[in-house]
Amino acid sequence: MLDKAEPWLVEDNGGPIKLYSDGSVVRAPNLFGSMFLTEHNNYGHVPYKDIVFDEETGLWARLYLSPETENRLPMVMYFHGGGFCMLSAASTLLAPEHRLPTAYNDSIAALRWMEREGAIEDPSLRSHADFSKIFLAGDSAEGNITHHVGVWAASKSEEIKIKIKGLILLYPFFGGEERTPSETEKGSSMLTA
Repeated sequence: MLDKAEPWLVEDNGGPIKLYSDGSVVRAPNLFGSMFLTEHNNYGHVPYKDIVFDEETGLWARLYLSPETENRLPMVMYFHGGGFCMLSAASTLLAPEHRLPTAYNDSIAALRWMEREGAIEDPSLRSHADFSKIFLAGDSAEGNITHHVGVWAASKSEEIKIKIKGLILLYPFFGGEERTPSETEKGSSMLTA
């Protein structure tokens, strides 16, 4: 009987995530320390609450609530950065177990949740957010997601209830079918796949 081979390193992007041949993932412990939010931190006294919007998959959103004012403020749906695989609003590392297009589908699910009556009728949202002024925003890889979710929403404008007023793309990460010369130079990118 042959011994089962030990898993070998398939992908190491310089530290945050290592992917092995058996599909296991090793993440750097506490990679970004306390610079991101935790459940015990309200980041400058801005109140927030976490809502699970898809019980089946465990998808959740963190809602930051502006101070109550006479006029409700525009809503910004922000897709957090993290190279499609690293960070969440609660600072835990995500992983490549859920390959693309999962991140796009999850983001569309979040937008769909926002349009459903349950989300719009949430008392916190109703007293703070102006649903006639919704902006999508994201940085890095999630700037890419923001773009694609915006394009998807525009293509469904006849069927979805909410209207997107604009997109805010912060250093969006876009790539093509083939690598550019600067992307193929040794050491120029931590992305190899």
